[in-house]
Amino acid sequence: MPLLKDESFYNQLRENVVIINLARGELFDENQLCSFLKSHNKSCYLTDVTYPEPYPEDGVLSQLDQVFITPHIGGRREDIWNLLIVKNN
Repeated sequence: MPLLKDESFYNQLRENVVIINLARGELFDENQLCSFLKSHNKSCYLTDVTYPEPYPEDGVLSQLDQVFITPHIGGRREDIWNLLIVKNN
């Protein structure tokens, strides 16, 4: 269930907004987000989380030029845990 499904959220955004989602793929209602982006072609959506994950190549977000989806692999680097241990010591 999308958390930001209220249309008033989109009504408050400017014409050239950059929406960044690093939280949850289910955060936005995909249809509302696509409608907003189609009507605000100077805006864009950046995310590394999708629903479902991995996101299908034929999904509606994949069809929009102003959508950038990166792989959700930040914690899968082989050296990430060593880096975190060093940083926190």
